[in-house]
Amino acid sequence: MRERKEDQRATDLRQDLRLRSVDLSYGELRVFEGLDMNFSPGSVHVIMGPSGCGKTSLLQLIAGLLPPDTGSIEGTAGCRVSYLFQEPRLLPWMSVEGNLDLVIRKVYPHEVRREKIDSILELVGLSEFRRYYPHALSGGMKQRVSLARAFIYPGSILLMDEPLKALDLDLRLSLVDVFRRLWLSARQLCVFVTHDLQEAVLLGDVITIFSRAPARVTGRLENPVKMQERYLGRSELLELEKKVYEYLVPANRPPGGGAADNRFPGDR
Repeated sequence: MRERKEDQRATDLRQDLRLRSVDLSYGELRVFEGLDMNFSPGSVHVIMGPSGCGKTSLLQLIAGLLPPDTGSIEGTAGCRVSYLFQEPRLLPWMSVEGNLDLVIRKVYPHEVRREKIDSILELVGLSEFRRYYPHALSGGMKQRVSLARAFIYPGSILLMDEPLKALDLDLRLSLVDVFRRLWLSARQLCVFVTHDLQEAVLLGDVITIFSRAPARVTGRLENPVKMQERYLGRSELLELEKKVYEYLVPANRPPGGGAADNRFPGDR
């Protein structure tokens, strides 16, 4: 397989992306009150928390799709943002190749686009399907195209909203490997929302846990294992998974913190 050269992102993120005293409401519902967060460039930040706590709203704030009521989002000026949703959202009248070409058509000349499309299709294992249309692809193949489209765009910030949510375990883990290969070739800042513990520990350099709305950060854990050295069953990741679980289920944490008395589900 031809090695893919690391992308030069159009406008590299060279400083932390910061949320400062951000308030956000939907009518009477307070989503964020004085939220402060920092995201370091060149790392994957996983966001976890209860449904409805504001994880998707956080992505929309960073993308500039949603203005905060008060406060500021700093460090995104001039940065291109790539956004991957829960569903693939491929254009049905375009082939795999066409869907990829569309997002970089105004960025690169024709020959460069062909080279980048060839390279990324190799990485996701879809070189033979470049002329297929979405209706002829399986769900997993569509999601691989969606991942490729998110990474081929030269953004310095990548936002991912539970992109593997609707997939079965085997397919989800195979796409975790696809994500890892793609991210290691680009290494842009990624903010990845998930409810899945295995996704979190396999992909997250930093894992942040939100409370219920109005959301506050109840836990922030750093992954001690490098991305390319992570695999299920590794002792450090099992320990990290337990710590994340304890933050996600406050009832399992005794007063004052410390280790939970209840066994972790994976121990049963």
